[in-house]
Amino acid sequence: MRSRNPALFLIPLAILLLVSLFPYVWILLASFKARIDLITNDPKWIFSPTAINYLDVFGKGFDVYLMNSAIIGFGSTALCVTIGTFAAYGFSRYRIPAGNHLFFYILATRLGPPVAYALPMYLVFDRLGLVNTHMGVVLAHATFNLVIVVWMMKSFFDDVPREVEEAAYLDGCGPFRVFFQIALPMAFPD
Repeated sequence: MRSRNPALFLIPLAILLLVSLFPYVWILLASFKARIDLITNDPKWIFSPTAINYLDVFGKGFDVYLMNSAIIGFGSTALCVTIGTFAAYGFSRYRIPAGNHLFFYILATRLGPPVAYALPMYLVFDRLGLVNTHMGVVLAHATFNLVIVVWMMKSFFDDVPREVEEAAYLDGCGPFRVFFQIALPMAFPD
């Protein structure tokens, strides 16, 4: 059997690596350019590096912006996982009238463009006094991401055998104990 030349694989791989890393290198170089070098029509490859852009970012309340992002990110994630897990368990284990249609309806909300929901959401948030608040942004993010959590968690709960839960009910466990101590730990991926 003939051995293949490794250059046949390494050269295209190196070209692909260079093409895919080029935007990141460009961004890194642009972060050290002065403003006048950034807005020229002809890209400047040779320039005198400056740290003024980093001083501007970190000197103008970057810690506040980072804290806002952390609050919104963690809040939205916690809300989505909490509500989505309960909803997914309900769809997986209980007979819901028109359950499949309702599940499809929840998934169909993801089909529309998010900008189509922006104006109605703004009007509702304005009435509730949630405009320019962390809670408003957390709810907006959770609205769009909850669908993904419900959809994924339902498939995990579908893989948990019902017989184990039925045995727990026979042993005297209530629905919340079955959920938290049996179904939820078994739904974790291996």
